[in-house]
Amino acid sequence: MLSYWMIWKFLIEEATNNSKVMKPILNKKISSSIQQY
Repeated sequence: MLSYWMIWKFLIEEATNNSKVMKPILNKKISSSIQQY
């Protein structure tokens, strides 16, 4: 679980650096992913 979260966090930071548009989309996906646990 910890490694899963760290990977997500890394992907968010990379996406945020590359594109501000992707951040809200990723946040929504992560929110739904966390709610599944």
